[in-house]
Formats: sequence, C-alpha cells, structure tokens
Amino acid sequence: MAMKPFPENFRTALYAFKGAPAPLLFSEEGVLSAASMYTGMRYWVRLFRDSGLEPGSRILYHGEFHHGFLFVLLASFWNRHTLVIRSREYAVNDLVNEFCPHLVLTDYDSDISTNIATNPTPASLTMPQSSDFSFPKDENALLVMTSSGSTGIPKNIVLSEENLISVISSHLNELQYKNEAMLSILPLHHSFGLVIDFLVHLFAGSTIVRDPNSGRDIDNVIALMNQFNITSLSMVPYTLEKIFRANALHTLQRLNSGVIGGAQVPAKFFPFLRKTRLRVGYGQTEAGPGICLGAPGRFEPNYIGSAVGCRVNIGIGSELIYSGKNQNYGIFKNGIGVNNSEFNQSGDIALQCENDFFFLGRIRGTVKATNGKFYPAFQKAVVS
Repeated sequence: MAMKPFPENFRTALYAFKGAPAPLLFSEEGVLSAASMYTGMRYWVRLFRDSGLEPGSRILYHGEFHHGFLFVLLASFWNRHTLVIRSREYAVNDLVNEFCPHLVLTDYDSDISTNIATNPTPASLTMPQSSDFSFPKDENALLVMTSSGSTGIPKNIVLSEENLISVISSHLNELQYKNEAMLSILPLHHSFGLVIDFLVHLFAGSTIVRDPNSGRDIDNVIALMNQFNITSLSMVPYTLEKIFRANALHTLQRLNSGVIGGAQVPAKFFPFLRKTRLRVGYGQTEAGPGICLGAPGRFEPNYIGSAVGCRVNIGIGSELIYSGKNQNYGIFKNGIGVNNSEFNQSGDIALQCENDFFFLGRIRGTVKATNGKFYPAFQKAVVS
C-alpha cells in the first residue's frame, strides 16, 4: 500500500514538524522533538536572512553531526541556500578557496567561522572576509556533496530540491517505514548516510538514535541497539563484518528494515541475511544517491535490486545508466551546477534480468571506495 505522497517542496514537509509527535532524535546532546527541530530550524531561517543570505548563497559546514548542524541543514532547505557539507579531513582554508562560501560554520573555534557545536543557536554569525563572492549564486543548488571517488576522481555533486525529494519520496514509498526506531551510524557527509538513511527516516517520522562515533566502535553500536530496541539499521559491508567478529549477528534478526550498500556484500553472510528483513541497496552520489533496492532478505551473488525512483538501462559496453528526477543537478563549477546529459553513466558493468540488475564489475579500476575502506570491484564476476 502506497504511503501518502511526499510534498512537492521541503517547506511544506518541514512545516508539518511544527505540531507533530514525531520524528524524535536522540543524541549525546540530548533529545530533540519534532517541535524542537522546527523551532531550531526557524531560528536559523531568520538568522540567515538577517545576515544577508539569499537563495543560492553558499554555506560551508565543516564538521561532524550536532544539533546545530541539523538546524542548519533544515533551515538551508527552507531558505533554498546552497549547503556544502565536508568532514574535518579536509582543510577548511582549501574549502573556502574552492567554494567561496558566503558563510562558514564549524564544530570548532576558528577566525573565519561560527562554532555551532558549542552554541547551536548563536546570537550572530562570523562572516568570512577573505572569500571571493564573484561566483554566481545558483538557487537550484541545494546540497553539494563529494562523490566517493569510486567512479574516478572525486567530484562535487550538486543536488537540487527536486533530486532530493525524488529520492526521499520514492524510498519512503518502497521502504514503508512505520514507527521505526532507527540507529544512524553512517557518516552524514556521505549521501548514503544523509539522504537514504537519515533524511528518509526523518520524514518517515522515525525515532532516530545518532551514534556519536559513526559506527566506528562496534561495541557501542551493539549497546545502542539493545538500549533503544532498534528496529532499523543501515550499514556498509565493513560494519557487517565487525558485527560478525563481535559474535553479534543475532542483533540483526530483530530488525524490521535496513539497507546494506556501498560495496558488494560477502557471500559468506548470505545464508544468515536471507533470514532477515535487511536488503541490498545500490546508488551513487550522482543519483542523489538512490538507484536500486533489493527485496527484503534477498541476497545472492552480484544482485543489486530493482530500479527505485528512476529509469535504469543497460547502455553501451553493458554499462548501467540511469535517468530521472533523482539524477543530480550537475557538477559544481564556479558556483553553479553544470548540467549533465539525459542519462548518467554509472561506470559499472551490469546485467539486467527482467526487473532485476546484477553488478558485474567496474569499467575502469578494480576497487570501490566506501566509508574509508577499499573493496574489490570484481571485473569478471559471475551471476549464478
């Protein structure tokens, strides 16, 4: 049964938080209700406007997850600012030179930024003086995220409101989340963690528990699963490996849902995973990032699921190509998103069997990068 259609814009979706009982967010900073999220967002909406930011003004967030980041994320959606998200592994001065932001926000003290970790609702903002504002503003560019680099050199992918809403609405309809208690362990500067996992659950009204260690401490992941009776968990295969080594695979059996993506799932886990409600997911940042989802409990060699929210075809050289509203708005270049062709090339070789797709390898290179790890992208994989 299809869910109620997702609104056509973020303002309508976010306005519903004002008096709603859900979503709820639990983090090391405390609990945020839907009403508190709305209040925090509206504070930043006014602060951005009072600081002279306009639709298309670029905001650079350099840091990890905090309540302040969530307020900023939602407020930038509301005001149609362009939010560039980067982790601390990048040097902030290099990012300022690259993106020429109108505002820099961090989770640490700096002369060119405002620390929103220590104060998620500051009275005023530190505006950068050295940034070159000659780049034009692009009102259609809502989010800028770096691709994993698995398709070659990492690129700054520009996602529009249409891209994000297309992915969120199609995945809400497919995943059918209902009253889930979700553990968020994926990095939120990656599109899998932010869009497919966090935002989809946020707009599904789930209870979200944010792991402050982003899944790095597997004992803490297991403890949080037990403490909050988690029913939904998405992960990369490396996390699955760590749960296995901790003799805790049984914790996954009670899950109602979860997506395993980012790389191929090792075949040794198939017999166990077929008894769960977990599913494979396939996507790229360039797709906002959703392309395919598998059926719950269906795990077999090279299987990556069926198309969700977009058209998927097999092109020249057996390359998987896709198009649709989820297809990224463009690549960031001199302040704007440079548009792509009708179909996006994935760089992956695939096979189609009716509505199902199977990953056969990479067109170039033999590794796929995900979550800081490298996995073999088998070039002569066999579908059985």
